[in-house]
Amino acid sequence: MSKIKNIIIILISILVMAIIALVIVLGIGNRNEENTPISNEVETSNLEQTQGLTPVESREDFYVVKDNVGKYYSYYSILFNAGSYYATEDEQIISQAETDNAQILYNMLDTEYITAKGITADNLKTNLTEIGQVTAYINNMYVIPETNNIDVYVVNGKLKQNVEDSGTDFELIVKLDKTNKTFSVIPQEYVTEKYGNIVEGQNLDINAEQNIAQNTNNTYSEREITDETYLKDLFAEIRNELLYDKEEAYNHLYEEYRTQKFATLDEFTSFANSKQEEYKAMKLAQYQQTEEDGYTQYVLVDQNGKYYIVNETAIMKYTTMLDTYTVDLPQFIERYNTSNNAERAGLNLQKVVDAINNNDYEYVYNKLDETFKSNNFPTLESFEQYIQNNLYTSANVEFSNYKNSGELHIFDATFTDKNNESSNAIIKTFIVKLLERTDFVMSFNV
Repeated sequence: MSKIKNIIIILISILVMAIIALVIVLGIGNRNEENTPISNEVETSNLEQTQGLTPVESREDFYVVKDNVGKYYSYYSILFNAGSYYATEDEQIISQAETDNAQILYNMLDTEYITAKGITADNLKTNLTEIGQVTAYINNMYVIPETNNIDVYVVNGKLKQNVEDSGTDFELIVKLDKTNKTFSVIPQEYVTEKYGNIVEGQNLDINAEQNIAQNTNNTYSEREITDETYLKDLFAEIRNELLYDKEEAYNHLYEEYRTQKFATLDEFTSFANSKQEEYKAMKLAQYQQTEEDGYTQYVLVDQNGKYYIVNETAIMKYTTMLDTYTVDLPQFIERYNTSNNAERAGLNLQKVVDAINNNDYEYVYNKLDETFKSNNFPTLESFEQYIQNNLYTSANVEFSNYKNSGELHIFDATFTDKNNESSNAIIKTFIVKLLERTDFVMSFNV
């Protein structure tokens, strides 16, 4: 009897659990029906419109957006500075120019902004922040690709009256309709109001229309961007930062390189200031491109044979190194690891020559054997003075007469002046000792 009673209790427990489970399922179903009336179609639409910003990877797209931003700010500048652009004080001419440019700008504006703010060509000027005669310089460009047939770009940078101007920040949104070859612009005021400070990876809920209707001022043409065009622009940006925006140039330095070479921004600024004449004259003469893991590396060489290393992760998103010896490049390490000791010593001596030609006496000084250094050059200043008085500081160098003695690798180095073919040859004997990895110390006859 007791056994039957236990069985009945178990069956009742199972039945109760089943009823509870059914109630829970029905309850969840009812709550979903009452509180979240969202169809699958709407969810998909939201996902399409809310995507993370990623750096632009297409050169052609970057230049299309860059050109459109330039066009927008060109007419924007004229709207507020018509008298200066037309070189007149005639109020009628200025008024007509403002009217014409307001209409052109209006034709470039995005419909969301026009609708939200009640914008017309007549009231546009009162809704925009006054600016001077400026040019837009782009720092960053991000994209949300193919949202309902529209690509959405977030662009930020500086508005400058000239290349030497520190400029003011700008940020706006540009949409491209690649089918109709049309674009629209959401001005900075509305972007700031709606989205605040936009950062890479941020999800933006962008109103993405199916197309951008064509008018007389919002069409664009694509153009092929060659390596030469792109790298000349990249080189010009590096040059301008070294000349006029030291902080931005410092921020662009590859982190390991910056840590090893410049302890502070002030130290870098002092270094860059000492090379202003050199930077003003620099022009791209040669370049080499290699694909590394996760980035593209460009070795850029100016007309004087100075090297600038650029590691690029997206279009105009890069880090720089201002020489080839402070941080070992992947190509150098690969070659070094497959070389014999004599060749390794020669590769390290080439670093020394490159540093001397770059007036980087501190790098060479730090590679001197400690005993040799203390006996001959107790200070960096004494070493620098010796080099300037006894070697050419812009030199061609040939190595010869190699021999080794135990761990020591000995070369004769013949220095001639790069800038004077008839210069007298200066011969120095260098002694190199290889250390761990690619490190070394050296000495020479004084």
